[in-house]
Amino acid sequence: DAEAEAEVIYTFGTNDPQPVTLRKIGDWTGDGADEMALGLNTGTSGSGEVWLFSSEDNDGEYEAEDAAWATVVGQNDTDEGWYQNTLGAAISDLPNDLNGDGKYDFVVSDPEWGNSAGSTALEGRIYVSYGLY
Repeated sequence: DAEAEAEVIYTFGTNDPQPVTLRKIGDWTGDGADEMALGLNTGTSGSGEVWLFSSEDNDGEYEAEDAAWATVVGQNDTDEGWYQNTLGAAISDLPNDLNGDGKYDFVVSDPEWGNSAGSTALEGRIYVSYGLY
């Protein structure tokens, strides 16, 4: 039974965005253990979101939205005509140091970035976050 074996459980409410991607992103808090990034579809903004979870959570069960250490929320800007509908649809598989500063970085994609309201030619984007520790 997976629940009996789990040390930490994150639960999602019926109104929470749906998880689509889970990746470890290296040690961002400096405690020696990897953090996790969770990509979610149709977040509270109507766009994609990425929630970061700390490895410092103690054994137990947590409401995912309350336990997230940090969140990145995609923005839909109808005035400018661009949308981040699928931010977090893919997150880099392995933590890596992309800029050579000795800290873990991670990459998040939004394959449907662009003007989804007025065009079928979506451009897509990749975002790089540089680590803290």
